[in-house]
Amino acid sequence: MAKAASVGLLMAGALLLGACGSSGEGNSGLQRIHAVAPAVTYSYQGDQLDQATDRATTYCRRFDQEAKLSDLRTQDGTHYATYDCR
Repeated sequence: MAKAASVGLLMAGALLLGACGSSGEGNSGLQRIHAVAPAVTYSYQGDQLDQATDRATTYCRRFDQEAKLSDLRTQDGTHYATYDCR
């Protein structure tokens, strides 16, 4: 019984560490470039604004807040979206 509990704790720990190491930034061209609560900025290419908004929503939920788009800009062909968490 104790061995099973130890194995369970090890697996839970491994899952937690894996989650901490994963940034969730798997979409090509979409990157979180600045995050200081209560705001986050993403760079993106093309029509990835919806994906940036989804990521900002997930980020702001950590603080029990909603993501509100506060700034859009383009520089050298790269788009930037900044969201405030409110």
